Amino acid sequence: MPCTLPATSPLNNGDQFTDQDRVETAWAECAGQVDMVFNHQQAAP
Repeated sequence: MPCTLPATSPLNNGDQFTDQDRVETAWAECAGQVDMVFNHQQAAP
């Protein structure tokens, strides 16, 4: 599954904090996918 970041359109400061949390979560999920692929490739002979 490809990594994607959610679109954002904050209307006020509170929305910016919510959007930041969503984007940070998406980056963390992408990093987890990259780590999984890397570890799998390192384990293969």
